[in-house]
Amino acid sequence: MTLLEAENLTVEYPGPVLALDGLSLTLQSGEVVGLLGANGAGKTTLIKALCGLVIPKRGEIRWHVPEDRRPRVGVLLEGSRAFYWNLTGWENAQYFAALKGLPEADLPAHLEALFRLVGLWEARDRVAGTYSSGMKKRLSLLIALLGSPDLLLLDEPTAELDRASVYEFEAYLEKVARRGTAVLCATHVLSFAFTVSSRMLYLENGRLRPWDWAHLLGRHRRAIFLLGGEMPCAARAEYADYLRPLGDDRWQLEGETADPRLFATLSYLVSEAGLHLLQLHGVD
Repeated sequence: MTLLEAENLTVEYPGPVLALDGLSLTLQSGEVVGLLGANGAGKTTLIKALCGLVIPKRGEIRWHVPEDRRPRVGVLLEGSRAFYWNLTGWENAQYFAALKGLPEADLPAHLEALFRLVGLWEARDRVAGTYSSGMKKRLSLLIALLGSPDLLLLDEPTAELDRASVYEFEAYLEKVARRGTAVLCATHVLSFAFTVSSRMLYLENGRLRPWDWAHLLGRHRRAIFLLGGEMPCAARAEYADYLRPLGDDRWQLEGETADPRLFATLSYLVSEAGLHLLQLHGVD
């Protein structure tokens, strides 16, 4: 079921800087959409525009929710401290639930369900500042999930998480989507995006490229990725079958979309080797 339609969103910052350039998209309830793009592509601006933190210069956002209520949105922004470190996890949840105006009668059961969902039930009475990085990220997710949002917006949610915590986070998002929440997740971690996303979008210079990941993945097509950055010597040798140097620290990665090693290579080069995904193309 369609949850949200955004049409011709245009956001301009002083400079002027055109952060979003006539962007249109549709989000469905219960789907997890991965949002890829280089730094400065407009990913964070899109998230802020969808939750009302940035007002577009032009464009329209249409919500498909019951007329007797406003759309419920949960947001987790990159690098933001989403709770108070001197309060316990439970106290933080109660405070932000009160800010959202959640009914007190239903609150204990709702909070218990969320704490169990994100695996913090046993740590609910601990001061949040003593949590590990993974636990803090889970508490931030819990606060974003208060009130059972229609749409969950995530900006680099796996930043600073170890691999085990990333795997746990993937499981939480699957549970959230099964409950009917739409998730839009901006990330640079391709392995995470490919694991959790039912489809993916690629943002470049404030525009969505005409790239249908749902049709591309799993089909026998040639995929071409343009990467930028200094390639480690070991990677040049190991992935020589996929890589072609273009000069000026630019590289072309090419292979069959049905080949899982292609995406494993792409994930390694971007997530581990520090290269940047500059452009992508699909060729029949």
